[in-house]
Amino acid sequence: MRRFDDVWAPEDTVLPLRYIKDAVKSLVMLYDADESPLATRVYNIGQIMPPPTVREIVDMVKKYYPDARINFKPDPSAAAGLKTIPRIVRGDRQGDISLGNREDGIALVT
Repeated sequence: MRRFDDVWAPEDTVLPLRYIKDAVKSLVMLYDADESPLATRVYNIGQIMPPPTVREIVDMVKKYYPDARINFKPDPSAAAGLKTIPRIVRGDRQGDISLGNREDGIALVT
């Protein structure tokens, strides 16, 4: 059976991804951590860096499923929503607006 899928995001859209096992492991480690050295209980669990574009994800899928038929049919409203993802999440660290410093002293940008 052949399957056809439409991708609603433009090919050059950057999509932040996280490996679920790493995310869960991070949450368990934070839950079990000694609280005394922690300055906060709010943490950003990392992502795959640099985050891939939709085209790169499709290319990865086609590597393992060469017969996959994937069509790009961008939805303008979905594409507009994806553009609201903060630059720090997209992996674009060229921003100049500081969000403050993390416990390790690294300044975050939007």
